[in-house]
Amino acid sequence: AILIGYSTEIVVGCVIFTASYLFQALLAPLTSLVVGNERIDLSSLFAILAQILFWIFGTIVMVLNLGFQWIVVASVVNIPITAIFMFYAVRRNKLGPPKFKLTVADWWPLIRSSLPFGAMQLSLSFAYRMDTIILSRTTTEQVVGWYNVAYSLTLTLLTVTRAYNEAVLPSLSRAYATDPQSARNLYFRSVKMMTFLGLPICIGGMVLATKIIATLYKPEYAPAALALAILIWDIPFNVYH
Repeated sequence: AILIGYSTEIVVGCVIFTASYLFQALLAPLTSLVVGNERIDLSSLFAILAQILFWIFGTIVMVLNLGFQWIVVASVVNIPITAIFMFYAVRRNKLGPPKFKLTVADWWPLIRSSLPFGAMQLSLSFAYRMDTIILSRTTTEQVVGWYNVAYSLTLTLLTVTRAYNEAVLPSLSRAYATDPQSARNLYFRSVKMMTFLGLPICIGGMVLATKIIATLYKPEYAPAALALAILIWDIPFNVYH
């Protein structure tokens, strides 16, 4: 952010946001334990909790008109709170983790094995917001705002299909470990389900883009409808991935 030349306010916001990755490093393994044990009820519950906390803190910031940096704080303060509740749920349901133990000899093999996942997560982080960064250097803040309205709505609509993806993933992994053929059948059924969910969202979202933007936002955001009608077609590719 400093090299690109953003204002001090934006740079401080980046520092606050990236600091949240320390808490994500605690929350992510706990979430993996819950999903790996096929407790989708718990993972869904805490996803809802995190969103509700964001709404509460975000509303407080907006009502008090505290400014941009406090909006960033409101967007990440739910992470440590959710991590604490997740840790309690993991222990209460006896899902692990094992007792704390330092085994230095395992560090390098673990890091080496996790490098592909790290590279994937890094590329996903860039993919989610690189378009906004590019736009911010080439056009006005108003256009960036229109684009992000459409982009955020597209991500929100993905929640419908993401729920199925998150539910089927641990079952698919277990099926592959015990009976690869059943995993193959489950995979093809999942593709059909993704098509069944994704295509109607795309077609309906494209046709109704103008009405959706007009209903949810003020008139000055009307140009976001064109971006929404285009971006919504990313959903079939995203859900298949």
